[in-house]
Amino acid sequence: MALSRTLNPIGLREDGQAIGPGTLARKVSPPPGPIGLWTKPDAPKLPKATAAHQLGITVHRESQISAQDWVKKINDSDDVPDYFKEQIKSKGNVIYVTNPRKFRVPTNVISKDWLSDWLSAFTVEEWEMTTGSLDISVKKGDSAGPLVTIVHNPDLSSGETIDGFTKYTMTVTSRGAKSLSFEKGNTLPTGVALKTDRKLIAVANRIVLSLGDKLKTFTFQDSELLEVWFHEIACHAGRNTIGKPDVHGDKEVESYAKDIVAMFPKSTTVWKVFVEIQSFLK
Repeated sequence: MALSRTLNPIGLREDGQAIGPGTLARKVSPPPGPIGLWTKPDAPKLPKATAAHQLGITVHRESQISAQDWVKKINDSDDVPDYFKEQIKSKGNVIYVTNPRKFRVPTNVISKDWLSDWLSAFTVEEWEMTTGSLDISVKKGDSAGPLVTIVHNPDLSSGETIDGFTKYTMTVTSRGAKSLSFEKGNTLPTGVALKTDRKLIAVANRIVLSLGDKLKTFTFQDSELLEVWFHEIACHAGRNTIGKPDVHGDKEVESYAKDIVAMFPKSTTVWKVFVEIQSFLK
């Protein structure tokens, strides 16, 4: 979601103001200086400088993955280019880029098309990131076929809410399981009420699958998490920050998404869940 600059006092000469002959003194006259009667005003008392806020993406206190954890996953990944690793850092609960306005790309590397938009999310303090659960419920249903419901539930604090149409978009209901859509990440610039008043990036780190009365939990692998991490920031959060179209269907968003998917190995967790669902419905 900028720093203020304290102005110098206006109207004060560096050496004060000369007291000419005939001046009606309203206080005790100053002692004569070496070249006449001059007075040097007390130096104005300026407010103490306060530490600048760290620009970047804040990690929510309820997130199951901390800022340090995210940076470690990035550094340990064979799929993330080294020049990204060198410039992505954490401080407290903030993930930041060392110099987002002068990001260093090796001369022998073609810059990512989405790099500028991705960086935009790190030039402000308006985004907060948390983990979440994809809660999937499967019922065998009736003649209309099985009923599958997928709800993305971000890890939030008590009292924080997702409302209205935004909440509606976090739920997917399907008759049948042949063409399920698993939204592993959601970027919510509106419809969310956090205690910090920031916008939300939610990255699902687990799936809780309910098959009748049976529950099973799946945990996403680091490569799957990082794909969503880069996707949500580049395709959605960063573009939202600078006022670009940030929804799927936009030509640039789809191009960015395709390029980021190509960076990481094919997801296996979703396939395991799909196999479990198909087995249950047989």
